[in-house]
Amino acid sequence: MRAVTISLFGFLLVIAATIISFCDGNSNVLCIESERQALSKFKQHLIDRSNRLSSWVEGEDCCEWVGVFCNNFTGHVKELHLGLHSSSPDIEQDDERDVFSYLDLSDANLTKATDWLQATHKLPSLVELHLSDCYLNNNDPSSISVNYTSLAVLDLSSNMLSSIPTWIFSLRSIVSIDLSSNGVEGVILNGFQNISSLKFLDLSWNSFSSSSTLIWLSNLNRLQFLGLRGVSLQGSLSNFLCNSSTKLEALELLDIESNLLSGEIPDCWENQPKLGVLNLGNNNLTGKIPRSLGSLQNIMSLKLRTNNLFGEVPSTLQHLTYMLILDLSENQLTGSIPAWNGDKLLNLVVLNLRSNKFQAHIPDQICSLNSLHFLDLGYNNISGAIPKCFSNLKPLDRDGLAWVSQERSQRTWQSHVAAVIKFVRESPYRKDTREHWQYEVVESLDLSMNRLHGEIPSSFSNLNFLNHLNLSYNNLTGQIPSGTQLQSFDRFSYIGNHLCGPPITKNCSGGTPGITNGDSSEGRHRSKVNWLYVSIVVGFVMGFWGVVAPLFFIRSWRFAYYKKLEHIGDKLYVFWATIGRRIATSPITNKSFEIRYLDLSDANLTKAINWLQATHKLPSLVELHLSECSLNNNPSPISVNYKYLTVLDLPGNTLSSVPTWTFSLRSLESIDLKSNGVEDVIPNGFQNMSSLEFLDLSWNSSSSSSTLSWLSNLNQLQFLGLRHVGLQGFFQVPLET
Repeated sequence: MRAVTISLFGFLLVIAATIISFCDGNSNVLCIESERQALSKFKQHLIDRSNRLSSWVEGEDCCEWVGVFCNNFTGHVKELHLGLHSSSPDIEQDDERDVFSYLDLSDANLTKATDWLQATHKLPSLVELHLSDCYLNNNDPSSISVNYTSLAVLDLSSNMLSSIPTWIFSLRSIVSIDLSSNGVEGVILNGFQNISSLKFLDLSWNSFSSSSTLIWLSNLNRLQFLGLRGVSLQGSLSNFLCNSSTKLEALELLDIESNLLSGEIPDCWENQPKLGVLNLGNNNLTGKIPRSLGSLQNIMSLKLRTNNLFGEVPSTLQHLTYMLILDLSENQLTGSIPAWNGDKLLNLVVLNLRSNKFQAHIPDQICSLNSLHFLDLGYNNISGAIPKCFSNLKPLDRDGLAWVSQERSQRTWQSHVAAVIKFVRESPYRKDTREHWQYEVVESLDLSMNRLHGEIPSSFSNLNFLNHLNLSYNNLTGQIPSGTQLQSFDRFSYIGNHLCGPPITKNCSGGTPGITNGDSSEGRHRSKVNWLYVSIVVGFVMGFWGVVAPLFFIRSWRFAYYKKLEHIGDKLYVFWATIGRRIATSPITNKSFEIRYLDLSDANLTKAINWLQATHKLPSLVELHLSECSLNNNPSPISVNYKYLTVLDLPGNTLSSVPTWTFSLRSLESIDLKSNGVEDVIPNGFQNMSSLEFLDLSWNSSSSSSTLSWLSNLNQLQFLGLRHVGLQGFFQVPLET
């Protein structure tokens, strides 16, 4: 809900200017009467739906009112904070200032305030002007001449400005400009090159023309923050990063995520020695990761995710000892996971290597990352066992990142350093708690879709801080250790393995020893190993001296032994030939042959046009896994009768449309159809599958006219994957869903 709605915006600024004009030299008065009366009249023209101004009571000290900040010596009102998220001013600000210098009306509804620019222009002493999310537009006369001689911070983000206001290019003292999320169209104007004092510039999430260039950056030698996320930039980064005429040596944060950049990542990063945050994710960049990235000694966050990078991770990155976030996910990187991640990058909080082609095993050195909070190694070709030392990982200490925000004292910069911490604290699996930086402890471990084998280490029972765990689709075996948290995750965290015990419905056959801690567990383990060695020795002695030695030394025994082997071989041949003939001539009934689990993943079934009819002959199937089998939609007309099928896994095939026969599977609990190239709209047939708990339609080319109305009946749904399916518009789900 918005804090306040302004009905007479021009009247607001007249009163604000009146506040400045009245000056009382009596330093003993904390609240000047004329200014208190002006604010009281101002309140009468506000619609305060959130009751934010309840403390503005007639007759009380106006300096104690919410959103009003006065000079401690003269009592003059110097700042007015009425934004929804406004806070108190910085302690370091000059307390001797009498002029009205700070105005924050963020989240106020200024739809009808067509004269907002002329009104704010009546406050020439403004230092900071915050009008974010106020529904402002470009109706103001563009030819107006502004005279903000002291304005240093201008925040017009999240409004409806269709073009960049040209009057901002005349603000010579401006230090910070935020025009993000406005829907601005056209090319990025070169007028920015005349604002040499600019340190902060955010133009993210606008609809600029793809023909926009960055040549205007050449004169911004003081620029420290540059946000160009989601502005449709094309071409190569080398044109401005490696250009000798562009000197961005003061740059500390560069965010160019979600654009159309192509080519290789420039190999000239030694020109940005102060860079602390670099985000080039979600572009079309190719080639290898440049070695010069290792020269960014002050880097805290490096995101190169969702590109087409290949090759191994360069060893020069081990020199980035201040690194907090390393995100190289969704590329084509190969080789093994660098062991120096744990030896050198000891401050890592987020390590995301998901969806690459890493091989070999998980290095034990990762367990040395005591600050590690988010680890995602899913969708790789990693083999070996899960390191037992993962139980040594601890939840992230909230104070562990406090030093990051302490280095920035200005109000404008705090929010953007906080964005780095916010990325660390917020994973895709947690609830949104953005207000007031109240972050909860969130830990995530994802090792899914690999080739890990062996048992889940019993030491995992000691973990008690995980909010997300995914070990699905590996070759893990044995019982899931009993612990404080492992049973709290749903079965989809363990699906696609050979595990047993809660939360999986499969019971472990026979008794499983209880999990204990300390030396007793290690002692039993050593005892089993010792008995193994003893049995090997005894077996060798008995086998060699009891069988091999007599046959070697006694000739008659040797002839009799081989004659007996030939007789047994003949018997076996006749037996199996007879049995095979009977099987070939006799039908297989459900009572003699029941298959409940069928996994043909990665098998080439290109020519198997009757694959659906073939699997339909197994009505007792419970789980059917046919991922990456080159299947198509040829057998769609068939009527299926899978009475017991609960898991259907068809990702990575060539299904051009969602198979309609799946909608008749009433007992189905899990459907995976991702990465199939489906082009039609998402059918509403899913709404009939009320038992569905898992549905993944990601990475398909569904029509942009697809809606989500079919979600209304899926009350049991726990997992919904719709990544990169071409959805458009607002994400609106009815309250009853």
